[in-house]
Amino acid sequence: NLLLENKASPDLQDNAGFTASIIAALNGHKDVIKLLLENNASPDLKNNTGATALMGAAQNGHAEIVNLLLQNKASIDLQDNNGNTALMCAAEYGHTEVVNLLLENKASPDLQDNAGFTALMCAAQKGKKDIVTALINKGANIEATNESQNTALMYAAQKGKKEIVELLLQNKASPDLKNNNGFTALMCAA
Repeated sequence: NLLLENKASPDLQDNAGFTASIIAALNGHKDVIKLLLENNASPDLKNNTGATALMGAAQNGHAEIVNLLLQNKASIDLQDNNGNTALMCAAEYGHTEVVNLLLENKASPDLQDNAGFTALMCAAQKGKKDIVTALINKGANIEATNESQNTALMYAAQKGKKEIVELLLQNKASPDLKNNNGFTALMCAA
């Protein structure tokens, strides 16, 4: 607070593009984020990899910070240099509360990263049943394919995530789609 009172700029970036907001979000420092935002810090500045404070908070499961950033107009569907979104980060790292918060605030469940992965694929291959359920309930495309034409079902089958395979099949995922190698979900499981 003393630094901000003495006109420290909240949006300066280090050599890697990190701002005080991104660092505080990654580290779970809610009071610092709140103070920075009150002093007009931009919630959407990106570091050199394209990551934002929202992505950092989502990846590390800091739901209160995610909520605070969203209340301060952080752009929910920004993508980093690899195409990852805050929703993908939260899904991959298994942060159900953050996933639900992002979905409630209209995060797109079907954005794809540069390799074509969706949040559903990330959650399916990690076996995150609650997250897969939440994404399906918000209309995630179960049949979405990445650049290799793999689906969430194929990844769940390949990783031996039986509960996820069952859940996807119950929600009408096609077991007979083929990827670029001609493999089906059954072949991925074998």
